Amino acid sequence: MDLYFFNPACELEVANGDKNYSLQKFPQMLENDLRTLPLAFAKNDGYVLTLKPVQGDRFVSLQQAENMEFDNFFPWGPSQRAFNIVSNVRIKNRPKIENFKKFYSRQNTVDFLSMFPAGGKFPGKNELPFIAKTADEAFEFFREKFSLNYKGVVFKAPFAASGRGVRIFKKNELTDNIAQWTNFVIKTQGFVECEVYFEKLTDFSMHYTFLHGGIEFRGLSVFKTADNGFYQSSYVKNFSEIPGVDFLFVSELKEMQTEVLKKMVFMENYSGCLGIDCMVYNDNGEKKINPCVEINCRNSMGRLALELSDKIKENSSAEFFVFQNNKPPLGINEKPVFENGKLKSGFWRLSEEFTEKFSAGILATSQKFL
Repeated sequence: MDLYFFNPACELEVANGDKNYSLQKFPQMLENDLRTLPLAFAKNDGYVLTLKPVQGDRFVSLQQAENMEFDNFFPWGPSQRAFNIVSNVRIKNRPKIENFKKFYSRQNTVDFLSMFPAGGKFPGKNELPFIAKTADEAFEFFREKFSLNYKGVVFKAPFAASGRGVRIFKKNELTDNIAQWTNFVIKTQGFVECEVYFEKLTDFSMHYTFLHGGIEFRGLSVFKTADNGFYQSSYVKNFSEIPGVDFLFVSELKEMQTEVLKKMVFMENYSGCLGIDCMVYNDNGEKKINPCVEINCRNSMGRLALELSDKIKENSSAEFFVFQNNKPPLGINEKPVFENGKLKSGFWRLSEEFTEKFSAGILATSQKFL
């Protein structure tokens, strides 16, 4: 049997490097409120470790886990903190603890795109991301792209994901706030990733599993984000096509991405889930695809949505939401209706009923989303 654990701030944990790292308030609330989500990955004999008690026979406290034995430990994302928490738990296939930064760094996005075919239906060579190790390099990128009439520039911190650590600039104005943020990130994390801003049409992610030196494709999921890049929801469906695109099939993109992944650092002892966030974007009236917005060497909400796809009735459409309790999605009060063990309609809550700030669940309907 396997043990699962929800640590959504794994990037921050790895960036810090301290096995005793204390989470800040926001990620701490997210971890506590949504700690039940890994149950979607746990099969019949799997358990979910929760640091605060949860009702249910599939959830175990740390004290209970230390009196059990498990085959594998699967945190949401590998980190020194996660493995330190279970240091006294008996785990047969305990993974090797190493420097996880090489897996999480946004340097991997730059490396990936440098090996991916440029131009045509993909970003051109002059649109590839750039690693700025000084503020002057970042600001030069900023000025250059605006001088070439791009619609904006994006700066990203090396160790952040899901909309965190991202700054989008649509005005050609280097303000004090931009300078302060850029200098802070470079000082604390080593560099800033600089990108051209693309006019997004659709967000989607390609999901893979690395195991025993091989790469398995799990599927494609479509998701939505807010204007600031924060995750909102995923459609619960394993897509065979990229929505809104007729010039590239999922199978083709999978083959192209797999060939690049085989040349990357993930082939060096990495084991577990890996997702590549992508986007369909508008380029002067023409649809194009950014094949790698970021790489997530961890579980993700899109991957979780894929795992739940077999829990939805065939003729129903479903959307998985993560939301703040004061901003619930429409339909949250609709009672869930199940048929033959599968969700037909209504809202199925996957987090606990009463949480401090965040909740998650699936809303199903007979209406077609896409």
